[in-house]
Amino acid sequence: MKYQDFLAGKAKEDLGNALPLGELSPHHFPFQSHATKWFAKKGRAILAEDVGLGKGLQLMELGTQIIQHTGMPVLMFAPPAVKAQFKLEAAKFGFTVNPFDEEFQLEPDIINITNYERLLVRETIQVNEYQAFLDKWRDYDPLEVRRTETTITLDRFRFAPAQFGGLLADEASILKHYNASTREALTRFMEFGNIPYRFGATATAAPNDFIEWIN
Repeated sequence: MKYQDFLAGKAKEDLGNALPLGELSPHHFPFQSHATKWFAKKGRAILAEDVGLGKGLQLMELGTQIIQHTGMPVLMFAPPAVKAQFKLEAAKFGFTVNPFDEEFQLEPDIINITNYERLLVRETIQVNEYQAFLDKWRDYDPLEVRRTETTITLDRFRFAPAQFGGLLADEASILKHYNASTREALTRFMEFGNIPYRFGATATAAPNDFIEWIN
């Protein structure tokens, strides 16, 4: 077998998770439309584009298309200062985003954006409250992190993962370290909720760092 044939056999052109697209925003440049269609074909991809090439516009387009296809809200993670920026950008391009912090603030048919630090809630309970806590937060994947004779400390997701049709991660280089707690929690969040569509965006993808590409 030739090496080129070996590589071709490893390539995954179709992950079986393509996102059907409707009409795209007229604000796209041709290269952005082309890129958005490629990302949608993959269903799960990283937008590793340079600064100023419109990653935010493409993420909002993909998020809106996910909502139209699934009828479910989309969750976007971004650094805290970027939430307000996305709201301004969304208005300029005809999209709608909802910056939020708590689950009761979620909107059903738009892109909901929060910061990575809001993903987990840590709570300490009494040992005799353990089963009741698991029953109450079953949809939030509670995970025990510490136990004493009288108390148990658990992490749970702040938002129920299964309610989202897609997840968007802006400034996704935060996830590059293979054993970073944020990456591990976000991966568990997506897998627990079986979230079908997943897109990240970063201008610092470090293409020579194979660990970051794998993550």
